[in-house]
Order: sequence, then C-alpha cells, then structure tokens
Amino acid sequence: MTSKILIVGYGFAGKRMHTVLNYSNQNYKNAFRQIVIADPKMAGQADGVLATYRDVEQALKHHRFEAAIVTVNEEHHHGILKRLTEADIPRILCEKPLTATLDEAKDLESALSAKIFSMNLVERFSPVFQDFFAWRNTVETLKPARVQLYWGKNRVRDCRPTMGVLSEAIHPLDLASFAFGIREIDVIGGFMHHSNFSNRPEDAIADSLHCKLISEDRCIISAHASFTWMSRRREMFAHLVGAKDSYIVHFTFDMPRWDCDSVTVSRIDPKDGHRTTVLKKSYTNQDFPEPLDQLSKVYRFVTRSLDDKPAGMNEPDSIVGLEQAMRLQTWLEQIHLALEPQSKGQAEKLFAS
Repeated sequence: MTSKILIVGYGFAGKRMHTVLNYSNQNYKNAFRQIVIADPKMAGQADGVLATYRDVEQALKHHRFEAAIVTVNEEHHHGILKRLTEADIPRILCEKPLTATLDEAKDLESALSAKIFSMNLVERFSPVFQDFFAWRNTVETLKPARVQLYWGKNRVRDCRPTMGVLSEAIHPLDLASFAFGIREIDVIGGFMHHSNFSNRPEDAIADSLHCKLISEDRCIISAHASFTWMSRRREMFAHLVGAKDSYIVHFTFDMPRWDCDSVTVSRIDPKDGHRTTVLKKSYTNQDFPEPLDQLSKVYRFVTRSLDDKPAGMNEPDSIVGLEQAMRLQTWLEQIHLALEPQSKGQAEKLFAS
C-alpha cells in the first residue's frame, strides 16, 4: 500500500521526520509512504522525496495526502493547521506546542476534532515509561506528593526562532501528567527571566522560568526550565506515597545524547530515609537500530501516529491527542498570565546589543 505524507517545514525537525519515514519505507515495504515537502527553501529541489513545493497551498493543489506533519515554528502553526483542517487530510501530526496562544488553539479545536491528531512530545515514547508503568502495576496504588522538573539547554544566540521558554517547559509538564495522572494545575508562585538571549529582534523574550504549581490532588510541582543553562538537563523526580510504602522516582532523558534515558525507583524507609532500589533501567543508542541513532523516540512517535493499531497490552498509550494538547496549552497560558507581567518589566541584558 502506497500513500503520501506532507512534511510542512524542512528545518531541523522536518529533516528528522524525513529520516524516520525513509527508514520505515526501507524496512516495511507493505506500508510505503511517498514524501512531499512544503518549504520555501526547498521549492523546486528534490531531496530524495516525491516532490517539493514552496508552500502548503501548492502541495495541496497537486496531491492528496494520508497525513501532514507540521514541523515549522509554533508562531506559524495556527495558519498552517487551519488550512490543513480544511483539506481532505485524515491525519495531522504537529510539533509542540499546538499554537503560540490559547486563543489560537481554541480557534482550531473544533476543526481538529474531526481529524486524527497527534502532537509531538517525543519523550513519552521512551522505553523507560514502559518499565515504570509495568513496575507500578505490581505495587499498591500510589499518589504523587511532590514532582520536581528540570528541563533546559543552551540556546543562547541560537538562530532558530522561538516563543521563549514555555515551548521548552511543555515537555516536563506533559511528562508529569503522563506519568502521574495530573489533569489540573494552579500556579501558586514563581518567576521568569526575560533577556536578549535570542537572535530575534525582540528585546525581552522569556529565557527561563521557575514556578510552583499544585495539582487537583494537592501534589506540589516544582518546575524549572531554561534556554540559558550551560548544557542540556532533562530530569524528573517524584515522591510517591501509598498506604504502606513511599518511593522516590528519578527519570533522566537525552543525557548525554538523545535517546539515552533512565529510570530509577527506590523505596524509602520512613524511619531513617534508607533507600532500596526496586527498579533501575537505562538505555543508550546501542539499544536501538543504528540507522535510528538519536532518532528512536521520533521514529516511534511517527509510526505510532500513522498507525491505526492501539497500544499493545504492556505498552503505554503515548499519543498526545487533541484533549491533552489543549490541556497543555491551557497550562502554558496559566503560567504565562501568572508570571509574565511582573517578570517582563525586569528584563535583563545578557548581551550589550
């Protein structure tokens, strides 16, 4: 069976999507997918694809697609997604966040609900979650008492456009929701740093945030995200409490390279704090096919999003559908409204110009 996939945008993310689709084509001939690219930088060029066009409109004039994958910067998501929902395309995959603002997301919600939608929050596809959920199913019911999130990297003077640190913070917020069932939050404190860290012309973009949140079950969430750290750090800690036992969970992601992930769970003795490890799993790129070096989670996101089959019996349902995408957009808006006004007026200059 041959079908066509439209990749909108051919920057870093678009090229990664192209690579994993090529891998799928080479290894699973019964589901061959022809690739079409819409990107003004690629118009008229052939880069191992069926065709390239300067924009979505031109691509839609010439082809009918099984799916579209939106990989452009979030400030362009609204307009592109709006056009794709008007077309006869049953599936839409999109980079995070859904849109730049909650109002834009709400404007698309009804139209997207008629599509099979998946948003790329790729860490959900790490095998450490399959390990974690399998362990959790063997113990008593546990509730999170505290979750601590550290998610950032160095994007100082990076040439890529950005809406700021909220586009980074969405990753750990989603993982807290995914791993521990958190569905609602309130912002109870925190602050942002605004600076001229980016190459964009704006004087003050949020480069870091530190906030304290509380969930519907009174779990405290401490979230820290930044584009100005020296190096990549992606970690999540959680204290889980049951009627009999308490545990601490520690996840790491993409350290030192993409797809190098780990999970450690320890039981804590309430008398002296002694920890006993009950789960310890880690993965490196050697655990995955060589052509998918640092692309294993992206590959799982794309193939699962294009597949009609549900998750397997022992496999978590990692797809971020429209409901979760809207929930996360609402959380970003809550954090923005709570922290942006007082923080932006205290912008810091990291560079003289």
